[in-house]
Amino acid sequence: DEDAGSEFSYYTYDWYDEKNEWKIGSATAYLEEEETSGRSMYISSDNGATHSYVNTYCFSMAALLVEFEPGYEYRLEFDYLVNGEYGSDVFKVFALDATEDLENYYNGLSLTDEIYGQETWAHFSTGIPANLIGTTKQIIFYWKNDSSTGNQPPAAIDNTQIIPTTC
Repeated sequence: DEDAGSEFSYYTYDWYDEKNEWKIGSATAYLEEEETSGRSMYISSDNGATHSYVNTYCFSMAALLVEFEPGYEYRLEFDYLVNGEYGSDVFKVFALDATEDLENYYNGLSLTDEIYGQETWAHFSTGIPANLIGTTKQIIFYWKNDSSTGNQPPAAIDNTQIIPTTC
């Protein structure tokens, strides 16, 4: 559940006035069988009212500052939903130095491939690379789209966890 929205920092860039931005709300969420409502972090073109995007060139990032303390191994896990479009409207996760500006995301380490084409909720899990242990990084959740044909819905994530385990 993405209830800790104040822990994220945000950056959105577009060439036009229509923005697809990360929002935290209830327009979509990963729900267990017994749940009837929830909250997630998702791309929205209407200030969070819906989980949808407009086809205009835009990229948006939400970043979470994480200290990877020595003596542990870490896993990044989250549930996700993103259809988008191959190579054009995609979701990706990066690790960027804590002192870098978000717009320099391309200097970061990619933690995922481009994710798209997932029309139902799925789970993602990966180990954090050993060279990040002992550092503080921004974990960046990145969405980009262009002005060509797009496939709804855009990116949404839920149940985001960074899990330490003893080495």
